[in-house]
Amino acid sequence: MKKLLYTFFTCLISVCSSGQIKTLDFERFKDCKLNISISYKDSEKDFTEAERFKDTEIILIHANKQGKVKSFERGYISTLVKNDYKGTFFESSESKNSVQHTAKFPLFRDKNCYCYNAKCFDAINTK
Repeated sequence: MKKLLYTFFTCLISVCSSGQIKTLDFERFKDCKLNISISYKDSEKDFTEAERFKDTEIILIHANKQGKVKSFERGYISTLVKNDYKGTFFESSESKNSVQHTAKFPLFRDKNCYCYNAKCFDAINTK
């Protein structure tokens, strides 16, 4: 029984960690890089920029200069229109597919924030 539980948890851990990278090879993924100019200062400009990436799954990675990954998240840039307000936010893939949605506001223009097209990134990462 112990052996069975050990095997189960080992498989679970490997499945949960698959696809995650610990070090980002900037050169390897350069063709997948997205330049997203959302600053949260001009809602009209940000809304227009967000529309460019509508329905595009994005991988958002925060890493240091050497490429050590601090955070890795998949999601979408979403928009909200309410009355005269137009809002832009990042929503993780898990949140988008759940009942309760969570908005995040990453600093896309931060020098340690790297955005990639998920389909392209996954295709290169599995090679």
